[in-house]
Amino acid sequence: HSYVAMESQNCKYCLWLIVKPVKDCWDYTEYGDAAERVYETLLAGKEVADIKMSVLSFNATYNTEYSNLSYASSNLFGCASLRNKKFCILNKQYSEAGYKNLREKIIEQMNDSPYKDKQGREYRYGEFFPPELSPFAYNETTAIEVFPLTKEQALAKGYKWQESKERDYKVSLTHLNLPNHIKD
Repeated sequence: HSYVAMESQNCKYCLWLIVKPVKDCWDYTEYGDAAERVYETLLAGKEVADIKMSVLSFNATYNTEYSNLSYASSNLFGCASLRNKKFCILNKQYSEAGYKNLREKIIEQMNDSPYKDKQGREYRYGEFFPPELSPFAYNETTAIEVFPLTKEQALAKGYKWQESKERDYKVSLTHLNLPNHIKD
């Protein structure tokens, strides 16, 4: 159940793993390049491993969960835009012991008090972010090209939908009237 996955081993529900090799991954979309043990993640690669429920993890990033835009970092939980960091939770750095202790407490709370979306679905530790938290509507993503849904189907699943905006722009300046140099 993987598509466009180059030299991928033990992978399932993966898409666009275009830079080989990729190993032991599940529900992972796009990139690769020596990626291992990537789970429910979008866009990760170049010697990454043990990435879970994250987006944009690159360049020797390891043991990262619920994080976004991580470079050459390890042991991140709920972090955004970190480079060359270790043992961080919500972008705050901890000692190794402090990190492990707080991480376990957070996971316990996530399981004891799961997030409930508008449809009543529960999201415990180990689940990717709910669709209602996406900054994009379903029909604004490439998902609609691979898994086409009608507006009604998308809304029933809890996805956002963006109606097309009527655009009637009037040309106010043609290329013939543009100056030849930026200083002008």
